[in-house]
Amino acid sequence: MCKLKECSKCKESFNIDTDFYNAKAKKDGKDHYCKTCRNAIAASQRIEHITGSYFVYALPNENGVSDKGYCGQTKNLNHRIRNHKYVGKVVDGWKILKTFKTRVEALAYELEMHTKEGYAGNSIATRNFNKLNQI
Repeated sequence: MCKLKECSKCKESFNIDTDFYNAKAKKDGKDHYCKTCRNAIAASQRIEHITGSYFVYALPNENGVSDKGYCGQTKNLNHRIRNHKYVGKVVDGWKILKTFKTRVEALAYELEMHTKEGYAGNSIATRNFNKLNQI
């Protein structure tokens, strides 16, 4: 009989022996995320190691803030998503809209997403874009 364990991320139950990586520090000796979720996390962390990349990302629509959801830009994507989650925003279903080599390009695209595409976000994109263009 196979023993089941619930994944802390996707909340589905899987075979503990085949669908979870080993983790010596855990009480049951297995990771708290299933292999699929752990691999997805690792893949998103690898994206951040692209040298000099700035990401424009979107969070899903929450509480009718806007039709499209929230849009922001960052160089440290995983940290930013964790920060949004910490302050209570819905982060499940977030996505990368575009990747840029410079912050100016990322800010310009973020500003475009706010003004033309209807994404919610902070006006810091406008201030930063104008400030960086004056240099």
